[in-house]
Amino acid sequence: MSEKTSILVVDDDKDTRKGLSKILGEKGYTIEAAGTGQEAIAKADERFFNLALLDIKLPDIDGTELLATLKKNNPHLDIIIVTGYASLENTIQALNGGASSYMTKPIDLDELFAKIKKLLKKQQSNAESMKMLHAVQRELNGNGHLEEKILYMATHDALTGLPNRILFDDRLEMELAHANRNKKKLAVILIDLDHFKNINDAMGHSVGDKLLHQVGKRLTKSLRKTDTVARMGGDEFLLLLPDISQVTAVYKLVSKILESFSKPFMVDDRKIYITASIGISIFPRDSGVPNTLIKNADIAMYRAKEQGRNNYQYYRSQQGEEDQANDHNDERWQYKLVRRHILPILRSR
Repeated sequence: MSEKTSILVVDDDKDTRKGLSKILGEKGYTIEAAGTGQEAIAKADERFFNLALLDIKLPDIDGTELLATLKKNNPHLDIIIVTGYASLENTIQALNGGASSYMTKPIDLDELFAKIKKLLKKQQSNAESMKMLHAVQRELNGNGHLEEKILYMATHDALTGLPNRILFDDRLEMELAHANRNKKKLAVILIDLDHFKNINDAMGHSVGDKLLHQVGKRLTKSLRKTDTVARMGGDEFLLLLPDISQVTAVYKLVSKILESFSKPFMVDDRKIYITASIGISIFPRDSGVPNTLIKNADIAMYRAKEQGRNNYQYYRSQQGEEDQANDHNDERWQYKLVRRHILPILRSR
């Protein structure tokens, strides 16, 4: 996919633009560079880009405004914010504005390559899902068995057999309608495996794929039959927990998941230890919109990464955060209880 991938580098620093363009060009990507926001908008209007690396501080236009404009004109475009102004507030603002990922200067090239690879994998997965859906429309011919097989392939992850994002979104919309009618809560949980790239690099992608399969099975065993675990792509999993009476039940489940990750995964007679960073978003407290619930869980997951990984965080809007915390003393107690049982990021074998 590298030779067909176009990346737009947007930075007002000439040396940064040239350096990134050279390094990414050597990786086989097609690169265009822009030093201002207006130049970036013009280039994005002229041609297709898979990704954009965007500096949030530009001389002619505010970075968040540019982010919104680029996403409005190019909804498909995945944007990685690259900036020297790092804070949780900036991260939340960028992700809420439509950014796909966020990193700080000085740029860690390994981290950058990993983020690019992850986003391209998601794009490829989405494209394959759309092709499969088109195949469903073409191939359905009244054969019930064929219809069932094609629909399964279109709505499930080929590697793990878990529901994919298409099926997850469908179930989320259905459960939101049910929760709204019955005045119930539900939770969307995003799980990202910590340092998964290191396993792929050290042991090979075959081992990484087998590990993902086992992670999916272990997550499934941790859930109720009414819950959903889906593979979002790469090393990320989405959980849907409907029909929740008390929010504390969510944190008990997350505690159970973290505890389960203390046990090694057996892959090809090897013991592999891995941890996870987890973000939680609650309906109706955090949003009633499906994509926003997922985005809020993503923001909370980033917070878990910032807190050292191997923990969970729940989404908190910047406004009213203190009031929310006071309204959920039982949740804060549960959170502190879990934090005391968090395991080291990497256990010795």
